[in-house]
Order: sequence, then structure tokens, then C-alpha cells
Amino acid sequence: MIRKLLVLTIAAAPVMAETRVSLIGGGDTLEHSQVQIESNVGWLQTIFREREIETRTYFGSGDGEESDVAYLAPTELAAAGTVLLPHEPRIRYRRHELPDVAGSTRKPELTEALRRDLGSLAPGDDALVIFNGHGGIDHADTRNNYLKLWDEGRMTVSDLESLLDAAPNGTPVRFVMAQCYSGAFARLIYDDPHDASGFRSNRCGFMSEAADRLAEGCSLSLGESEFRDYTTYFFAALAGRTRSDEPIEAQAVDRDRDGLVSFRESHFYALLNAHSADLSRSTSEQYLEDWSPWYLRFDSLRENDRSVYWSLAEELAQRYGWQTRPAMLSALRGQYARAVDDADARRISAQKGLRALRERPDATPQRDALEMQRTAEAAGRESRDATRMLTQVEKIYRLRQLARLEQALEQYGNAEERARYGELVQCEAGHLSP
Repeated sequence: MIRKLLVLTIAAAPVMAETRVSLIGGGDTLEHSQVQIESNVGWLQTIFREREIETRTYFGSGDGEESDVAYLAPTELAAAGTVLLPHEPRIRYRRHELPDVAGSTRKPELTEALRRDLGSLAPGDDALVIFNGHGGIDHADTRNNYLKLWDEGRMTVSDLESLLDAAPNGTPVRFVMAQCYSGAFARLIYDDPHDASGFRSNRCGFMSEAADRLAEGCSLSLGESEFRDYTTYFFAALAGRTRSDEPIEAQAVDRDRDGLVSFRESHFYALLNAHSADLSRSTSEQYLEDWSPWYLRFDSLRENDRSVYWSLAEELAQRYGWQTRPAMLSALRGQYARAVDDADARRISAQKGLRALRERPDATPQRDALEMQRTAEAAGRESRDATRMLTQVEKIYRLRQLARLEQALEQYGNAEERARYGELVQCEAGHLSP
């Protein structure tokens, strides 16, 4: 039944319209405006420019001369009388090098710009709002999570929701949020999944992480080959090539074989190919989780191999040579969780030792300090790698649970609830179009 529902909703998708992109990036302070964010924004500008898609870019301090990017530079010689560890990274700052920046991300300026961009959409257009930067969390209520804007500004979920409301009625508005704690922005779609009064059927999006989890993608390094963030995989699928300009075969993305790559298919590609710590999600997936009664979330016996999510879970397991029997998955989860804990403990111990060495009244032996630093860095890399592997296991668990929830919605949800899910799937199945 679920397969029939998805086929019907996707087949009903409207003819492609003109996409208008609002591309937002940068940090909230100079120290937290890493060069990877600038690199992501520049790469997206290139993708949209090549497809002749109208794009307005808002980044950091805007078109002024103020520095708004931090990056790593080669080590310089230490000043006389100081101790410098070999290969110690040096942070430098500069103004962004992006072309065609329409303005800054200072909250008043960005608020007015987005209201203008969305309010000026013509009939038949659709909007794509992309954020590449940092996110903040409200631990008391993640519905108050926020985007971090230049000069330490904050744009909450409700702030952005009011801006998206400026789009003409019925205009499709999609968003891609790659920041930490981005899952909270699923609330741009509804306040309560069971209440039709606050539901926006023409709005949907994709988020790199859950509302309470950090996301990858804040590196000071200029090496794009190391980027593992959601943006890198999601938009590579849309562009048909990787960051290193290697072509992506159509069959790796175009799951319905219609010759077009949808946003939803790009999200699936990212889920399968992103070897990162991100548990990415779409608004339709979050809807299933928010809708489901608590007892359905712990039903580990029911299978739904007709769902695309069940297929994705099997494909992901095959990539790593894993069996998907519950006992095997549980063993893998424990194995990688212990590896993370062990590496973190060694990293923390080495960092404490390094601080103690630096606080000694006598001169710190450079060789001892260097060895301690290398130990901390190696443990940090081991923790990162084990965390990424643990996330792949968690993805399988989550994908299979989404398949079960699709089946539960079809069985237990009322007509209105099933229709709302179908509308979100239809919105996510739209295409980027010039």
C-alpha cells in the first residue's frame, strides 16, 4: 500500500517551474566563519550559474572590506624566546572571495532581503532557500533552535517561518539546512503533525542532522577532498558530479528512472554515500517520526520491504559488508560505540597532559610536547572515524524504522494524515529547474 501511495504522489508532481535560490552562508563571528563554509557557497554558486538559475547570495559581512573568513595557513617561524610546536596550525583571516554577493547575513539586512526575495516570486516560480553556516540549540526547547548570523545574530525557526510565509500562496518553497541542530527546522512545515491548521502543503526541506545533534562541515582546511558535509553529497547528486568534478552515474541517483534527479533522490544519495557523522533527514521523514504513537517506535519485528527506506537500509549494509539481522546490528553498534569511548578517553588524557606540560614553570621539552600533541590528534581522528562508522549503523536502524512507520501510517493514520505525508513527499520530489 505504501508503494502505491508514493507512486501516486510523485506522479502527480507539477510541471517544473523557474527556481529562485536564496543562498545564505558564513559564520556569526570571524573566528567561527571557517573557509569550508565559503568553499561550499562558492561551489553552489558555480552549480547554479552553470544551470542559469537565478541566485542571490548572502554571506558574512556582505560586500564590505571587513574580514569574514578564517582559514589555516602554513606555520611561520616563532618569535624569539617562544616555543612553537612543529606543524602547529596557524589561523589567518581575510575577506571572502565570493562573486556577486548581494548582502550580509546581519539579521536586519537578511530579514529584509529574504522577505523581498520570497515576496517577489512570480506565478509558476518556486523558491529554494539554502543555509551553510552554524546553528545553535535551545536545550530547553529545540523548537527555538536558530541560525547563527553575522555579528552574533540569531534567526530562530519561528523567525524564518514568518519570512517563508511571504511567498505567494501555493508557491513551492524548499529549504536545505546543513548546520548543527538543523532538524528543528522541520517545524517550518507544521506545529503539530496531527493538526491540519498549521500544515504548509507547499513547503518542504532537507536537514543535515537531528534537532539535538552536531553536524559535520566546519573545517578550517582548504582541502575539499576531506569535506564530508551534507551539502557536498546532496548537491553533487543534483549537479551530477562530485566536488572533484568526477561524474556521478545517473543510475546512482535517478531511482525512479525518469531521467531527472529530484531533491528527494539527492537526499537518498547523500544518505547512502555520505561517510560522515550526520544522521540527515527530510521533512517527510521527520513527519513520520513526529506523527507516530510512541509504541510504534519500538516495534522491531514488523518489516516493510516495499518501502524505499527498507531498500536504502539494505543497500547501505551491503556497502559495508554487514548483515542486517538484529543481533549483528546490535553487535556492530556496541563495537563502534566502545571504540568512540576509548578514543575519546585517550584524547582527553593526552590533552590534559599537554596542558600540564605547557603550564610547567621551566621550559617545556619540545619533543615531549610534540609527542603528546600527536597522541591527542591521533586519538581525535580515531574517534571521528569510529563515530562515522557508528553513524552508518544508526542510519540502518533509522531507515528500517522509517519503513515501518510508513506502513503504520497507511494502517493506522487517518485520511488527512496520510494526505499530509503524501504532499510532503510530492514537494520533496520536485526538481531544480532553470
